Amino acid sequence: MSATALVLPDAPGQPGAIARPEVVGADPGVVHFTTDSLVSGASSATWSAGRGVESVEFRGPTGQARFALARSVATLDGLQQTLSSAGRPQPPTDVRVGGRPGVAWLDTKLWFVRWQPVDGLWAQLDIYATGRDEATDAASRVRFDGAHRCVVPFRLRSLPPGGRLLGCSVTLSRSEHGSFDEASLTVGDDSGRWLTVRAQPVPGRDAREADLVAGPYRARRQGSDVLEMFVEPCVVEAFLKGWGNGYTEPEGLTILSGYQPVRDLDNPDTW
Repeated sequence: MSATALVLPDAPGQPGAIARPEVVGADPGVVHFTTDSLVSGASSATWSAGRGVESVEFRGPTGQARFALARSVATLDGLQQTLSSAGRPQPPTDVRVGGRPGVAWLDTKLWFVRWQPVDGLWAQLDIYATGRDEATDAASRVRFDGAHRCVVPFRLRSLPPGGRLLGCSVTLSRSEHGSFDEASLTVGDDSGRWLTVRAQPVPGRDAREADLVAGPYRARRQGSDVLEMFVEPCVVEAFLKGWGNGYTEPEGLTILSGYQPVRDLDNPDTW
């Protein structure tokens, strides 16, 4: 695959984070930064946007890292840590990233670099590195003058009243089975209810016994908190709890009834 296989499509006309820091994390359809040089050697990358934060986590032969961008330190502090560490961080030291002041600290082999690329924004790179200089050099390769579309290979055409898109997440990989690994959309409303729909390709899988109706599809319960259906070639799940809260099973079935897949799973430019 090309060096850009794990990169999201460009978002023409959308500003980078430097130009419009106030839009970061507000639009689940846009990531307001670029990390092309960092993910070019990775084997997979998970992009996310919405609910106040934008991020990419990538892994490959040379290691693993996560970059996150938010409008407040509290949002970064509230993120679940996804990379392994001992939980005994050393005191932070002052660094500079792209000419901007920041701090870096070490926890075992995992470095954390946090800085403000522009007033009103906070960025953090968690990366396994051999030293502080390597970690800060990697952080300086993130750019904030461009934007990408956070895209998934499906649409949700039937939302309950007041429902809207809150978050987007997609994992792209270098695989013999194609570049699409999994994707999810989170929907919710102003009352605090939310629900996540995830699609994962499972080639050759037969539809399991399903006794529920979701529009043109048949669905089944997976335990008490997840609704599942098979829309070739993907298993599609609606999480009522854990990755959701407040929506009922009938509402979950309504959301699944509007599931509309794209035709080409391996071409994110068409999503």
